Amino acid sequence: MDIKTITGAVGLVITLGGLLIFQGKLIERVEVLEARQAPDLKPLEQTISGQTKDIQINAAEIKVLKTVIDEMKARSDNPLAR
Repeated sequence: MDIKTITGAVGLVITLGGLLIFQGKLIERVEVLEARQAPDLKPLEQTISGQTKDIQINAAEIKVLKTVIDEMKARSDNPLAR
C-alpha cells in the first residue's frame, strides 16, 4: 500500500468518527428537548380573558365618546346657532 491510500483511509476514518460524534451530540440535544415539560399556560389564559373584557369595555366607551364628539361637531357646524 502506498502512502496516499493510507492517508485517504485515515482521513475517511477520522471524518466518519467526527460525524458519529456530531450525531451523538445532536441526539442528546433532542432527548433533552423532549424531556422538557411545557409551561403551565392557565394563568396566562386567565389574564388574557380578563383583558378581553377590558377591551370590550374600552371599545364601548370609545363609541360613546365618538357619538358625543359627532354631536358637538353637528352643533358647531350649525350656522344658525352662532
